[in-house]
Amino acid sequence: MTPAAIAWAGFAGSWLLVAGPVYQAAIDFQAEDIERDAIQHAADVTAKPPPFSRWWWLIPPVGYALQVRRSRIYRRSVMDGLTSTQMEQLVRFGNKATGWILISVGALLVALTETWTLRDVYDWPLAIYVLVVVVMLLASASYTAIRLRRTDDLMRQSNRSAQPDSPQQDSREPS
Repeated sequence: MTPAAIAWAGFAGSWLLVAGPVYQAAIDFQAEDIERDAIQHAADVTAKPPPFSRWWWLIPPVGYALQVRRSRIYRRSVMDGLTSTQMEQLVRFGNKATGWILISVGALLVALTETWTLRDVYDWPLAIYVLVVVVMLLASASYTAIRLRRTDDLMRQSNRSAQPDSPQQDSREPS
């Protein structure tokens, strides 16, 4: 195999490693049994802590620390309003999201390296490298979006045909 063929194989494989986890994460999150409405309601009815003075942002580390503290207080208040089942669902969802983020970021780093190798083989300018990365990111995200939409369409179609009251038209009958 030539160096160019090896570079292309690494490029293709690494971008598949980006698209695959993104797609799998989307499927897993869609199937996750979580009471989203109830959790959102708990967040909506929870009073937010009073804001701190914006002047603290003149000293960014202090402003950041105050914002983190305020967010932590609010998050704790929301969590106190959840049932144990809702809390378990939220923690499980967060853990799953963290795992998929780690896998996806790792795959993205490999893909960036393999794309850079391809750039070296063909001596592309940096702008072409950036363009290829952006196109591949868009292709990976688009693949997931298209597949999920197609799955939803198929499931809706399947549910309509499974309903006994739904009007089914035989293609041989005139309309």
